[in-house]
Amino acid sequence: MKRLTPNLLVESIEDALPFWEALGFERMAEVPHGGRLGFVGLTRGDAELMFQSRASLEADLPEAVPETCDHSGLGLFVEIDMPFDDLIERIDGTDAEILVPDRRTFYGAREIAVRTPDGIFVVFAAFEDAEAG
Repeated sequence: MKRLTPNLLVESIEDALPFWEALGFERMAEVPHGGRLGFVGLTRGDAELMFQSRASLEADLPEAVPETCDHSGLGLFVEIDMPFDDLIERIDGTDAEILVPDRRTFYGAREIAVRTPDGIFVVFAAFEDAEAG
């Protein structure tokens, strides 16, 4: 395998974007669907993330559409390359719910866990500056 890029199904891409763009992700591809966004590819450094709207998937592959987009059981672990305090400041400027505040882990990471406005559980971790701040 060469790469693994999550393609997250959401009700509204427009509602998901502000969180990820606040963290520095930029749009690399957009596909409209029915006057809204049907698909967006995001990138930041080597990290990639894709979002597809439920309506777009239903039009393309109706047999693949789940009953809900609740993301139950889905979690992302993201190693960051920015100062941890900058990450916290960016998250504070969004509608994300902080589930686990800034903490140090037994495996040497400084972490924060959030639920994004569209319901995705994300742990952000820094290893390089885990001992600082």
